[in-house]
Amino acid sequence: MTSRFHSDLDALTDDVNEMATLVCSMLDRSVTAFANGDREMAEWVLERKDEVSRLDSLIEDEALRLLVLHQPMARDMRRLATILKIITYMERIGRYAKNIATAALDLMDEGLHTPMPKIATMGGLAVDMVRDAIKAFESGDISLVRDFGPRDDELDRMRYDYLRTSLEEMKACACNVDVYSSYLMVARYLERCGDNACKMAEKTYYMVTGRRIEIR
Repeated sequence: MTSRFHSDLDALTDDVNEMATLVCSMLDRSVTAFANGDREMAEWVLERKDEVSRLDSLIEDEALRLLVLHQPMARDMRRLATILKIITYMERIGRYAKNIATAALDLMDEGLHTPMPKIATMGGLAVDMVRDAIKAFESGDISLVRDFGPRDDELDRMRYDYLRTSLEEMKACACNVDVYSSYLMVARYLERCGDNACKMAEKTYYMVTGRRIEIR
């Protein structure tokens, strides 16, 4: 491979890191907005949703250009293939962050928001998984994702705990339906963020080792 190719690949990786930083910030702030009723943070997230789409398209186009122009082999090919997968997962996480921010604003606009510390706890776990998946990609340090199975299981457990609690509250009083429906929706989004972090971890493991794994 030419030095120009590796220079372009490094620049592309920088774009991936920029997208990852933005998506992690959006998810973190959307969770804070939903948990604490922070309108400013929710609006910050919504203002950046188009930037995620722009970076997704830019990175995809450049990755495909490098594939066609240079036809890389072995590790370089795996890196480009991983980039194409990772930006798809990050774009999804960005959409979940947008949806969480929108749910927060809807509750605030309706005067129904109450502090939700349990969602903040679940959100913190999901954000940490996304950040560690990105760090593993950036550094090639797969030790960062070795415990993703148990962490993903914990996200699943928390979601089902919220499901049980929310159903009980909605049965107790119809006045709780809107609030706890939002709770359930956001818990589902956070579970899906964890699932996408696991997918990023699987692709990074393949990029580094050439072997495939499935995180359960």
